[in-house]
Amino acid sequence: MELFLFRHAEYERLYNCTGLDIDSIPLERRQFVPESIVTCVLCAIYYVLYVPSMYSIWKHLRDNSCYKILFYIGITDLVNMWILGFFTGWLSLTGAVFCSYPTLIYFSGVAVTTFWIAESTADLILAFNRCLEIGSPRFSRIFFSGRRTTFWIIACSIYALYWAMFIKPVLFSGLYFAWFFNPFVGYRNDDQHKVAMFEVRLQILQDISVAFFCPLIYLILAVKLFIDVRKNRQRFGSVVSELNTMQAKTFIQVFLVSMINTLTGTIYVYMQYYEAHQWMITLAEFAWFHAHGFPPVIYLALNKTIREDSRQLYMKLFQRHRIGQTSGVTKAMKLLSKFVLFFVFFISLLTISSVNSHEEAKQGATEKKPPKGQQPPKAKFRFLGGRA
Repeated sequence: MELFLFRHAEYERLYNCTGLDIDSIPLERRQFVPESIVTCVLCAIYYVLYVPSMYSIWKHLRDNSCYKILFYIGITDLVNMWILGFFTGWLSLTGAVFCSYPTLIYFSGVAVTTFWIAESTADLILAFNRCLEIGSPRFSRIFFSGRRTTFWIIACSIYALYWAMFIKPVLFSGLYFAWFFNPFVGYRNDDQHKVAMFEVRLQILQDISVAFFCPLIYLILAVKLFIDVRKNRQRFGSVVSELNTMQAKTFIQVFLVSMINTLTGTIYVYMQYYEAHQWMITLAEFAWFHAHGFPPVIYLALNKTIREDSRQLYMKLFQRHRIGQTSGVTKAMKLLSKFVLFFVFFISLLTISSVNSHEEAKQGATEKKPPKGQQPPKAKFRFLGGRA
């Protein structure tokens, strides 16, 4: 952002759209209509699920340092969901590329990059927190008791602000339904020197860290938890075993949340070094979106406390309109979570089919009439080390 604010001449040199004809690539090749509609619908569903989950997490902030980190992650998720859901869907429906709305897309890219860095870094902190909580409660109190968790969150925010100020952001391109560091992707791919100017190696390092350390930490945690459960069940019976079961449920929740980030980081690191087809680009984009949108589904499916608090919140709303009963709302929450899981699976299949059709249409159009700008059917791009 400092490039735009304090070195605007350099910004204009790098991001100048003069001489670039957006319509040299037809509008229909810059639109992903099914994917855009699906993204917007899922975004609306995830907001309905996430808001009551955040209410429950907020109620229990003092109970566990884990909830403080989850609440912080939730804030970043809610912001990025708006950009990756509604905003991305709108841009794709209009066939926008960077030069369509340069300033708007630039600052949106700054925001989405910043909150992704904050979220993925907080995810690593959460994994470290869970590891200490189960493996060594004494060290957990040393590092995370009281206000010390707040210091971790502040450090995470400062790191994210560094990205906002000094690192080039990702920018949306309707040509591939994704976010790229290169603002002219699909138009000026032949200028490799220009493309190299937008490479952000720190983003690759960030994604490698998320993809490698999260699974490693949780693998160690799983082994430790498994050993403790077996040992305590033999020595102390059902009471201690029940406590370990509660720890296991908490572990499963944060593990699943972190694994979505791991999947996203892994795909994007792969695409830094290998050719990426359109289906993989779309998969990466949806993985990024679900990294921010899917956590409430996990919370409601596995966390009884969050599910109960959400039920009570909706009960208050329903009672005002004389709708439903307690048991009915509880069943509805469970059914809604299952429906979302099924809906996501169904939409994934639909999206893959749509992407294949889109690629075939692009290739057919290329054979009939070569575009003015160079447009290879597959290419190696630099994405947001994680976020396309």
